[in-house]
Amino acid sequence: MCVADDGNKSRNSEDVTESKKNQKDLLWGLYQDVRTHARHNETIRSNAVNYLLLGASALIVVITYDTDIKGVLDLVLAIILSLFGLIGMVFSASYAELYYRHRAKSGRLLRELDTLFFQDQPSINLSDIFPSARETHADTTDAKYEYEGKLHEFEYKYKWARSITGKAGSTHVFWILLPFVVFLVGIVLTGWALLQL
Repeated sequence: MCVADDGNKSRNSEDVTESKKNQKDLLWGLYQDVRTHARHNETIRSNAVNYLLLGASALIVVITYDTDIKGVLDLVLAIILSLFGLIGMVFSASYAELYYRHRAKSGRLLRELDTLFFQDQPSINLSDIFPSARETHADTTDAKYEYEGKLHEFEYKYKWARSITGKAGSTHVFWILLPFVVFLVGIVLTGWALLQL
């Protein structure tokens, strides 16, 4: 009877270990899937804004080709240009929101992995790795990095450009600003065409 109990205990411990492994694999797979969706949303947004800029450039060339912005055709094309910019802003903002939503989901999955598997570990938790790296980067420009050389010099040479985006700390503002500029150019050309009628 005692031997059978020992066999059941070892089988149960193997089941628990296998169950934990499956749970960890599932959570890690979900994390990777959510991060892939976030990157996909960024790719869609950048492609859409690039196509918008291409179309806007073509419209501006057609409007200004004869160096005289007047007539109904120029007015209609200027209105279409304004609509391109407006739709681009809304599209870019909505995909930025999708990116942040996926980022929040992935952060929650990392915290869940920390809670289930790394809570009693003396090392740093998974969800603390990136925030602590950002704090180190933000606290000092002379932080010691694990690597030196050309890669280090290139990566931090243009760090000042990040200050342009302000508190957002990302380029999401930039991707909304580009369609906004297209919208403003369309409004100016629309007003100019209306004045010439």
